[in-house]
Amino acid sequence: MGQYVEATDQGEPARLFYYLTIKLWEVPTQELLQSGLVGLFPLLPLAKDGKQDHVVEKMIDGIATAGQWHLLPLSKVIAGLVFTDDVEYQQMLRRFTMFDDILEESRVYQDILRKGVVKGVEQGTKQELARDRQTVLAIIRGRFPDLLNVTKQYIDGVQDPEQLQNLVIKISLAQDSHEVRLALAEVEHHKQ
Repeated sequence: MGQYVEATDQGEPARLFYYLTIKLWEVPTQELLQSGLVGLFPLLPLAKDGKQDHVVEKMIDGIATAGQWHLLPLSKVIAGLVFTDDVEYQQMLRRFTMFDDILEESRVYQDILRKGVVKGVEQGTKQELARDRQTVLAIIRGRFPDLLNVTKQYIDGVQDPEQLQNLVIKISLAQDSHEVRLALAEVEHHKQ
């Protein structure tokens, strides 16, 4: 058993914590199941013999029987860390399938989903910007090759896809290099 002392700013003990280090990978799953502590069930896949389908099934059944639905998302995440092979991962996911509605309503799932959406939007924006930059450069290369280096400098810092799309239209319709320079100057003005 260990102890941890949290001190005040003056160095006086404020709180004393006692803790026990458990090497979960050395604890048999049966021991955790027999404890009856449902809050520990999500950790079953990390236990000594936890990387087995029947253990995941017992974990899910125990959580469902206890009505501790909020433990399912954590259980699925931890099991996903343990079952890394594609086949065993898919088998593990199938065990959770009947509880998908409950999992999808959980706050943890919603947070993960929200973060995924944000990352997806960011990645989509980056791809859109890259595609639009390539389009601008292709048009310039074909119509006004002497402005290629200048154009690269202007469009590198643009982070607004709409601005680049407008530039594509303007340089496509430009009658001469002067109109292209005006369009590029407008882009530069909006960057600042």
